[in-house]
Amino acid sequence: MIADYEKQFNRIPKKSMDLARLQRARLSNEKLYTLIEEKYNEAAITEKSEFGYVDIIDAALVPANR
Repeated sequence: MIADYEKQFNRIPKKSMDLARLQRARLSNEKLYTLIEEKYNEAAITEKSEFGYVDIIDAALVPANR
């Protein structure tokens, strides 16, 4: 029984190292996603702000003469 506990105890550092590696990978992926999202939003804003770029939201109607 003691040998089994010792095996489990010896696995703790490996699990801690694996957890730290996964946390670093997650943080790296979050930063990468945020950077790509910012660049995408900048490109969308630049595209929309180009001269002559128009989105028709609501068609205009000619008012009736009264």
